Amino acid sequence: MRKYKTDSSFTWICEKNGKKFVRKYKRKGLHAYPRTLSLKCILRCLSTSEILYPRLLRNCIKYTDEEYIDSSMDINSLDRKEILNTVIHYLIQMNKIENKVLSKYIKWNNNTEFLAFQIENLKKVLIKRDSANIKEKIEELNRLRKKLDDNRNLTFIHGDIHIRNMIANKKGLYLIDWELATYGDLAYELATLFILMNFSETEKELFNKQLSKIYSCNIDFLQKDIEIYSNFEVLRRQYMKETKNRS
Repeated sequence: MRKYKTDSSFTWICEKNGKKFVRKYKRKGLHAYPRTLSLKCILRCLSTSEILYPRLLRNCIKYTDEEYIDSSMDINSLDRKEILNTVIHYLIQMNKIENKVLSKYIKWNNNTEFLAFQIENLKKVLIKRDSANIKEKIEELNRLRKKLDDNRNLTFIHGDIHIRNMIANKKGLYLIDWELATYGDLAYELATLFILMNFSETEKELFNKQLSKIYSCNIDFLQKDIEIYSNFEVLRRQYMKETKNRS
């Protein structure tokens, strides 16, 4: 079997008997971005959707083997509006995924509990890394959490949508790396999306307008919570960077 290195130290392109596949080695221990669902569970949810994603070929204790998606088209050559329209379509598809499969794995019932889980996980990571002023940092994050609106249903989210997690070919736009997928808040998904894809204010406005049109509702009520999650993400990155600099 041949192995080809990728940008990630945990991911390799492998070739066996003339066929390529992607081998991902599972990370151990705590992470700032928690994995809450098994990949098998995630892919079972996606199987009922119109989302293009790599199929799971093998699931072992130390690694998983996934379908290799041929990237015959340069993602950066695609029209950005076309990419964003596909992302909107996928968000709609994820919103249609029911919670029946996920309910026994999820530990939260609303948005504040969802963010509380994220904060508690980060706290454990910071303690493990011997971060400074942990109490003050967690208090700052909890002040954000208390401002969230709980009058909104949770939905299935990817949690890490950006250009490097997309592959384009003649079949369409594939969304990959679903390890962070969970049952969470649409405002969280949009906040991370806007940050990771470096949305301009104009793009945010157009994206939300199109999303509102397809959802057949006004999603202006999400703006406050998108800002809360954006602030949370900025602080999470800042805290993790500080621990890295201290080590």
